[in-house]
Amino acid sequence: MFFDTLTVIVLVNVVATIALWLESTRRPPQPKLKKKFVKRLLHSEPITPIHQPPKTIGSGFKSDLFFDDFADFANVVNLRFTDWSRWRLQELPETDYSIRSYAVFYNQVQVGKLAVASSWYRADHPEVTTRIHLDFTRLLPFDTIRDFLKSIANHVCYNSLDSKEYRQAHQAIDHAMMEALWRSNHLDVEDYRLPDIGEINLRLNGIASGYLESRDNLRNQAANKPAQELR
Repeated sequence: MFFDTLTVIVLVNVVATIALWLESTRRPPQPKLKKKFVKRLLHSEPITPIHQPPKTIGSGFKSDLFFDDFADFANVVNLRFTDWSRWRLQELPETDYSIRSYAVFYNQVQVGKLAVASSWYRADHPEVTTRIHLDFTRLLPFDTIRDFLKSIANHVCYNSLDSKEYRQAHQAIDHAMMEALWRSNHLDVEDYRLPDIGEINLRLNGIASGYLESRDNLRNQAANKPAQELR
């Protein structure tokens, strides 16, 4: 009787060991987040952006107007963020006749990239396409990410809250966030791994009237400031 009991215990241990081994092969150990990284991401102050705008602009069709109009994009967006957010944009020196690129920071960590592009940009119809890629999204609150995406959309997608473009932009944002949630929880039967740390890819199309209006206000304030200081 004792021998039978001992045999069962041994078999149970063997089965448990095999099960744990199989589980470990399916779920490779994930690297732990370093404390320094977490501090820079969540418990630090926002960066002071050091922009590196392209040294030359392209010579493509209507590209000069687009580049001139978006010279202040990062500053305008960051000024809006300063009041309530830890997000910042920092322009990158990538040169293309129809694209301006920006690193996306949350506090001291670059968490993604943003690019604004236009092939058929006109003064009376400043249409642009904005692509946003974000990493580490599962480390940040839902509303923090959504507010960032909504703020960008407000600058590059529409000029009215009751417009079709407004609804389309918010639908695209919700779809991108839902896709990120699904991806992090979806189990691939061929390559079963722990959920990733979170990634969002978003494409927005629309009219950049919100940005251009804010830019003009900023430029007017800068132009009037010396005159006011002389009084």
